[in-house]
Amino acid sequence: MFCPSNRLPLAAMALGLLLALVPVPGWTGEGPKVYIVTMHPGDALFTGFGHIAFRIEDSSQGTDDVFDYGTYDAEDPLLGWKFLVGSLPYYCQHTSFDDMVAWYKNDFGGIELRELSLTPDQVAKLQARVSNDCLPENAAYAYHHFHNNCATKIRDILDDLLGGTLAAATKQAPAGRTLRNLIDASMARWQFAITRWAVFGLLNWEIDAPATRWEQMFLPFYLSEELDGLSQPALPGNPPLVGERTLVVGAQHGPPSLPTSTFGALFALVLLLLALAPALLPERAARRLCGALLVGTGTIGGFYGMVLLFSWAVSPYPETAATMTLLILHPLHWFLVPAGIGVWRGRERWRRGAFRYVLAGVALSVLVIVANLSGLVPQHIWHYGVGSCCLTSGIAVSLWRQRPRLS
Repeated sequence: MFCPSNRLPLAAMALGLLLALVPVPGWTGEGPKVYIVTMHPGDALFTGFGHIAFRIEDSSQGTDDVFDYGTYDAEDPLLGWKFLVGSLPYYCQHTSFDDMVAWYKNDFGGIELRELSLTPDQVAKLQARVSNDCLPENAAYAYHHFHNNCATKIRDILDDLLGGTLAAATKQAPAGRTLRNLIDASMARWQFAITRWAVFGLLNWEIDAPATRWEQMFLPFYLSEELDGLSQPALPGNPPLVGERTLVVGAQHGPPSLPTSTFGALFALVLLLLALAPALLPERAARRLCGALLVGTGTIGGFYGMVLLFSWAVSPYPETAATMTLLILHPLHWFLVPAGIGVWRGRERWRRGAFRYVLAGVALSVLVIVANLSGLVPQHIWHYGVGSCCLTSGIAVSLWRQRPRLS
């Protein structure tokens, strides 16, 4: 016979055993497990921003599926054109987890799993949603880099499953950076240097406003980071949404870092020294180098200006319309090609025309820099103004020194 002092522990043990046998809301037992698969940025342009997908593993059914919203037809011969004009379809693709790892492991910097604490009802809703999205008649969607991509698709689905808690925590919270900062940081690697500067000038002021934490989740890293800090309101005690984290292959990565201004400053200095070089050479060599600089500047500036106008005309994306980079780089720069040839050949008329043109370029570059830094020009283009100012002022000095001397 138990004495009264022993009855409380026994009752507690019995109650604990009873509770263990009673289903608790949100307890998944041996049901499907849901993971976020985060692929860290790789070294190729198409992997440089990272990637993200859903994984649903159901051991009772022997299935291990991945639902990927970031696939497209890489064999399409019109791939580049369709992307530019906004007609390249992206797809929700269903594949196995093992096949996905085998396909992506050599392209991305690492593959990481985050197990999500979802209720059986949430898991069922997710399975129904992604299965429906992967049907042939529903798989294609209109891609947008900032607002409708692999990460924003998953962000929106999870926010719906969680009753809007992700949006509530992030839509009004400042990210402390702009979309341009995020693009620039993601491409701040030497192999992306030319593409980075081309994209930097192509995109207009639409991406220069301060971004929210909701908006910055177009990058997979920030979506994963926000999920790490989110609780699960549908479970008792509001536990963390993300449970176990597992690195499958590769290495973990931190947030993309903004490039320093050192390289840009050195590049501007090189442009200035290159443009001033003809002034230090003998007359004939100076004339030819100055002519070559004019031809190169006119070709690069004029061609890029045509690209900016073309993308403005044909692209449906508002971020490429009326870019103010056209104040610095525009098709009128093609004038410098015949002018450079004339300078090479020693034609005084072409030297005078080129000198006036580049002198106007110096004045316009200074105005753009001042207007941009003072906030009158909303688009972030003062870097182009500095580079243009260094190049055109150096060429102007070199052309001035080549003027005929009076005897």
